[in-house]
Amino acid sequence: MSAVLLEQALWAAIAATAFAVLFNVPRRALPACALVAAVAFFARGAFLAVHPSSLELATLLAAMLAGMLAMAAGKLLRAPAVIFAVPAVVPFVPGALALRATREAIALVSEPAAHLRRDTLDALALHDLQILLFVGAMAGGVAVPSLLFRHRRPLT
Repeated sequence: MSAVLLEQALWAAIAATAFAVLFNVPRRALPACALVAAVAFFARGAFLAVHPSSLELATLLAAMLAGMLAMAAGKLLRAPAVIFAVPAVVPFVPGALALRATREAIALVSEPAAHLRRDTLDALALHDLQILLFVGAMAGGVAVPSLLFRHRRPLT
């Protein structure tokens, strides 16, 4: 189990680094982006090993960890935390789930039988709700640490 988690964390680090390059993150920040992504993805996998039925909660907690690590990396490298947090949560995007939802949406308009449409509509609604929960977990997980621990300057 641990070797599989480490391999998945390595692939998440590679994906996060690739997206960081696409987002024009400075070169000096790329290793930190990879490290934040790897640690967060490993933490998500470890949480799923303990609670396998709670992928959305695992994604939220891992995104919060990524946000906290991004804040630390931002302070260390004197850069905005968002350049570390956003690429780190990109590997959490549920691509297979979105593909299934798209296939069900296409099948919904192409199926002639009414009883098949109802089953397809139910599956589509379920997958769309799961995607919404994942996206909310990723966005909230990145935002919450910066809202809780940001440095507040006096107004005067």
